[in-house]
Amino acid sequence: RRIAAENAVKAYSLVCIAEGACRAYQELMGAEWTAYQNTRNKQPIDAKASALMDDALGI
Repeated sequence: RRIAAENAVKAYSLVCIAEGACRAYQELMGAEWTAYQNTRNKQPIDAKASALMDDALGI
């Protein structure tokens, strides 16, 4: 319970920080923040990382 409570406080703090950063971005840039989306390569990052790891290991 103690660990869950400590992590909940940290998670809530991070959410507040992220919301504040998004508001600041909107105020400074005049546009709402959006997450980066790679339009050139549709392969998920996890799949790319797995392929690179397989190549490095010679699998």
